Amino acid sequence: MSHGIDENALNGNVCSMTPTNVSVPTTGGQILPELSLPTFSSRDQSAVHFLKDLDEYLKLKSVDERLKLTFVSKSLIEEFVKNWFMANKEHINSYEVFKINFFDEF
Repeated sequence: MSHGIDENALNGNVCSMTPTNVSVPTTGGQILPELSLPTFSSRDQSAVHFLKDLDEYLKLKSVDERLKLTFVSKSLIEEFVKNWFMANKEHINSYEVFKINFFDEF
């Protein structure tokens, strides 16, 4: 007689349950891992590598052009760099202009 309890569970043979209706982001049939926003935390860090990683992140996440500068402000961790961005923000009207100015500065 079954009361909604798996007989294996009653016998101590517990197995993990895997949901069958969970959607996992894929590309080309491969599962994509969750991506973290690249951060720039030091003037000693390579500006070229940071911009390359940020470009890749924004592309893979399909971030709209209008939101890219918001992501930029979140990716700048060091106070000096964040202050530089805030001081120059009125002259930085696009992600492409940010990259040029950032590369020139750091």
